[in-house]
Amino acid sequence: IIDKSFGFDTAVEEAQRAINAAHVEAESGENGVGFVKLMGRQS
Repeated sequence: IIDKSFGFDTAVEEAQRAINAAHVEAESGENGVGFVKLMGRQS
């Protein structure tokens, strides 16, 4: 039995974690830039 499936809400939460991590890393360096590539279901 699956208690929780990987759906839209979970995908958004994981994307937010990646975006926040890239933001923190970019902010830590002078003129820092963070890149995050979000892939879709069909990728």
